[in-house]
Amino acid sequence: NLQQFITKNLEGREREISPILTRIGHIEARGNSYYTKNETKADLEIRTTPGTLNLKAILRESNDIEGEITTNNFQIHNLLKTNKKQNLEKLSLLANIKGKIKGKDNRPEWSVTGKIPEIIFKNYLYRGIDFNASNKGDNYNAQIAIADANGTINADIDALLQNNNKTAKGNIEVVNLNPHQLNLTSKYPGETFSTKLTYDLTGYNLDNLKGMIEIEDLGVQSETKGNITTGPIRLYSHPEANEKDFNIESEFLKLQVEGEFQWKNLPRTFNQIAHQYLPSIFTKQPYETYHSDDITFTAQIKDTTLIERLAGIPLNIPQTANFDGRLDGSLGIITLNAQVPVLNYGNEKLQHIDIHMQSTAEDIRANVVMERLIKGTPIEMGLDARTKEDLLHLLLHWNNKKDSRAQVGEVDITSRFFKDLAG
Repeated sequence: NLQQFITKNLEGREREISPILTRIGHIEARGNSYYTKNETKADLEIRTTPGTLNLKAILRESNDIEGEITTNNFQIHNLLKTNKKQNLEKLSLLANIKGKIKGKDNRPEWSVTGKIPEIIFKNYLYRGIDFNASNKGDNYNAQIAIADANGTINADIDALLQNNNKTAKGNIEVVNLNPHQLNLTSKYPGETFSTKLTYDLTGYNLDNLKGMIEIEDLGVQSETKGNITTGPIRLYSHPEANEKDFNIESEFLKLQVEGEFQWKNLPRTFNQIAHQYLPSIFTKQPYETYHSDDITFTAQIKDTTLIERLAGIPLNIPQTANFDGRLDGSLGIITLNAQVPVLNYGNEKLQHIDIHMQSTAEDIRANVVMERLIKGTPIEMGLDARTKEDLLHLLLHWNNKKDSRAQVGEVDITSRFFKDLAG
């Protein structure tokens, strides 16, 4: 609060200066002001260490505000300077402001319309960004339009931020965005992205979030790698009381997650169960509370072309693979089942993959069976694993189905884990 700071400073009670005021540095204001009973006008040039602001404003009836703020090459990174690297650098701005100090229910109301002629973000110079935003009570609205040689973004955002009701809805359209050229990532050189995202969400956090997100026709274009276009991707969540129901639907992935749980607690619940079998590796923290999360999931993966392209890993699942599992903290249950007809990873070709994992009162057991193709010949491979009381037993076995003992074998490994007094 600037008024409180000035008052305390004049009285000698302000021991420390706010860091942001320190970064503003020396302030010099020049211009004209005009005051009458019903109207106050100001036309000021404000010089600070980061840069110069030009302010023209009118206050009518001690309530209605109208003004214009302009700046050119304002060193905003100096104003925001912290120990972290700042991505936002120089800023040029033209903004027109209208509002009321006391609007409906004696709450402030305002609207801003403007243009950002130039801004440097992550060492890239953007030109000609249009924006407008407004606020009335708990309602907020904003639009932004970025038209750049390396991509176009148009966004329309609405939000209601009440104490007991927070909602957000809107849409974002992206056309030919080249994130590599914009210095947003070191990945995807020579690739552009286009899509339209629509969302309608209600809730305070991830655990009570209700609504949907839809991504329409996500497209990835590249002259060297070719083009990929997917149909709509829908994410929706419908929690009721303590029950959660989260779904993803798309051409390449279907996922359903349901149960009584909190997303943030799931790693702790897994650690809590695994601690019973491998206490030296999965240490139970003394401050950790008991978690009774119960979550089940089912998933189908039909095609990993988009995932392979975006993640940059040579993983391909050309046929439908099925997954399901459960994690229950109160019963100490971990289960996982997977059936993958074909999986290609780089030059490795695997088929008929069957995975099962199950925890019991005594141990966790896992079994993996598959065929590995070597020069077109399938070789049966399997892995059996069992763990309890810091003991891990692994049995790897293989058989190429030929009548030769040299083509059949197994490796049996038993490991015990210890933890010293120092942890």
